[in-house]
Amino acid sequence: MTDQTTTVADLALSQSAFLVSQAIVELDAMFGEGYAAAHPAVLAQFLQTAGVIYATQLQATAAFDLAQQLDRLIGLGLGVEAGLLQAAQGASH
Repeated sequence: MTDQTTTVADLALSQSAFLVSQAIVELDAMFGEGYAAAHPAVLAQFLQTAGVIYATQLQATAAFDLAQQLDRLIGLGLGVEAGLLQAAQGASH
């Protein structure tokens, strides 16, 4: 593995460990101490739900950013088109 791959893998592992520990804290706070350990399926579903929400937020952000870039490019294109039209009209007079 490269240093960059190792760094990404280490980051993913540390973030995963953090998310699991936070999920345990949240579930135990909601349902009582030891609930998460006694109900691993609920813990797994909690983490899966959090992952889906996070992925959806990333996709929504990416779509919004893409839409902004498209608006910018369309605006540039319209500006170029208007300039060409104006130049053509000026040349015909």
